Amino acid sequence: HVYGVLGDPSLPVWLREPADLTTDLVQNPSLSSSHISTIVRDESGEPLMDVVGALLYNGDLIAKGLSNQDGYLDIDFDDVPNGSTLDLYLNKPQFFQKYISLNFSADDGTELVAHDYLIPDPEPAYGYNFIISDYNWKEISDIGENLSLVDDSIIRDIDLGFNFKYYGETFNKLTVCSNGWVSFLPCLNDESGETECAPLPYFFNNSITNPLGSYGMIAPFFDDLDDNGGTEPFDVYSWKNGVDSIIVEWDNVANGEHDEDCIEGDQESCPRETFQLILDGANTDELGNGAIIFQYKEINDIDDHGCTVGIEAPDKDEGVEYLFNYQLAEGASGLANGLAIKFTTEGNGMGVNPSSTPQNFTLMQNYPNPFNPSTTIQYHLNQQGTVNVSVYNLSGQKIRQLVDSHQDPGQHSLSWDGKDEKGIAVGSGMYFYRLNVHSSFSGTRDGLSKTGKMILLR
Repeated sequence: HVYGVLGDPSLPVWLREPADLTTDLVQNPSLSSSHISTIVRDESGEPLMDVVGALLYNGDLIAKGLSNQDGYLDIDFDDVPNGSTLDLYLNKPQFFQKYISLNFSADDGTELVAHDYLIPDPEPAYGYNFIISDYNWKEISDIGENLSLVDDSIIRDIDLGFNFKYYGETFNKLTVCSNGWVSFLPCLNDESGETECAPLPYFFNNSITNPLGSYGMIAPFFDDLDDNGGTEPFDVYSWKNGVDSIIVEWDNVANGEHDEDCIEGDQESCPRETFQLILDGANTDELGNGAIIFQYKEINDIDDHGCTVGIEAPDKDEGVEYLFNYQLAEGASGLANGLAIKFTTEGNGMGVNPSSTPQNFTLMQNYPNPFNPSTTIQYHLNQQGTVNVSVYNLSGQKIRQLVDSHQDPGQHSLSWDGKDEKGIAVGSGMYFYRLNVHSSFSGTRDGLSKTGKMILLR
């Protein structure tokens, strides 16, 4: 019971009401040979594979078998007296156990002709991949519909206005969550239609794939996004052209990790996120699957456990994970303002568009900004290198070097306390922080640099 409650992955789980097994032995329970050969089927008459057959005599297991890909179950036994009664039990997950009482009259000497058991080849992955695409922001806050979402909320069954093919399945509705994800199926698909669907507004992001969460999830920035108790605006818009495309935009929403720093009416008081999802039904592959594009206007991946970026198949059997908990997929460049990621089945695999400039690091906006007395600067390295982070004033003078060392790949964080090299507090105003990374990846003597600006208010 404890393992069932905790979710032991080695234990089977009943997903719905078990179905019935059928076999021709029910109609002919008398055996005239020392073997059993029968076909096991489901209620619709389709053969069932991997049905376990256990044969007992006087309560002891004497033989067993496993049905093959065509439903054939073969069991060979011996040393059973003529006229005996045998007990056969058939078991398969998601089916009621089947009990059959058999009468063994005598052995006529015929031998069992066993049927081959062939392990089916696993279905190939569908072939989605990602490329770093051209950034083409399409502002919809002034023309789109405000979905009126609040903290940890969901709106179901938004009509796309067109059919969108995804992992070979066609959808025309979308579920949108305030926490940076959408899905084509709001919850576990109940084929019987008898179970009410109660989707959860998941805010604690998981990896891709994962049994939790909605089915057919698309996550441009899956994280806890918050309205700070209703005091902050929470605007999520949707816009569709009515023909083949829809855009969903999370506009200037606060990050739940630091929403307590938000000051009502002050848009610069806490880290915020502005990003888009575009479903492009006109840009299809040879199988008719539409393109999926993520765009980031302002992004701050600052949560304790990072965010999740990627797509997941409707059956959760496969997906493409671009980023999870600060761990990037091979070929990913991290998250940054002005980044666009396209998910498609076209191309030769994951990686950076050859026309794009390779990036080996990502610099994030400091927070809080403006600040007093200190602020945090974060950056992500794709590979090891020599890192230098310094602070400059408006005249271009370096007033503080925060780090100058060799660092490993991953997420890094540092803070500036508003003081110069001598420990003297500097005055209010605008300052710049510059990240310079030199590695073999950059291919240049001086490395690659990025600069951000911040405001100190005394």
